[in-house]
Amino acid sequence: MKVTKREVVTKRPFLNLMEATYDNKGKEGKWTYVSRSTKKTGQSDAVMVVGITKDNKIVLIKQYRVPVDGYIIEFPAGLIDEGETAEEAAKREFKEETGMEITKIIKVSPSTFNSAGLTDETVTMVFAEVEGEPSTEGNESTEDIEILVLDRVQLYELTQDKNAKWSAKGWLYCGIVI
Repeated sequence: MKVTKREVVTKRPFLNLMEATYDNKGKEGKWTYVSRSTKKTGQSDAVMVVGITKDNKIVLIKQYRVPVDGYIIEFPAGLIDEGETAEEAAKREFKEETGMEITKIIKVSPSTFNSAGLTDETVTMVFAEVEGEPSTEGNESTEDIEILVLDRVQLYELTQDKNAKWSAKGWLYCGIVI
């Protein structure tokens, strides 16, 4: 398969609806997807932080997400700004969303794809030691966030809650560590 053409269907401040034309062994097809309008060549679009406290608690957030009209349990995350590294963005976003500080970066993933059938958005995952008092004072006006700092027992209980809605990456990580 090979993409032969890409067209912008809608142009918005953060996302564009795109249509790709592709060739699959001589047969033409169309694929509609979403692309970050803030996309930069050679760098992830966003960063996600798996924050771990000195006493081995995991920092998650419960954030209202308009597309699902509900609160999703996920890791703090955000877009990487122009000229910013993933590590710099991780520190900025983690502080903004949780009020806490990254004290040591443990591991940084390569760019990963969130949902490759729907979007070309890429995310770098940063695993870090963190400390500080949770606070939502730095949240943007578009954010409605509750901070969760959980030990393994609390994390296990949350994963058993049938009413909890999870991000895929959040569930995957939390389902493994408990």
